[in-house]
Amino acid sequence: MEKPQAKRKVSAVWDHFDLISENKVKCRICSTELSYLNKTTSSMLRHYRARHENEVPDTPRINSASRKQMLDEA
Repeated sequence: MEKPQAKRKVSAVWDHFDLISENKVKCRICSTELSYLNKTTSSMLRHYRARHENEVPDTPRINSASRKQMLDEA
């Protein structure tokens, strides 16, 4: 019997960042590049909360299927 695959959670912070390489992400609001070495969203969340939490960006939302494909391709 095959085990069901665990559904991977995707952080909402990806709505504000683009993956530009395997090890780098870029903020859509201010174009700051951050390291993505550990494959966690901690640095992105910290950057967003410190710099943009009170802003209301006009960034388009990416659906979870597109986001997962971008992450899988990296």
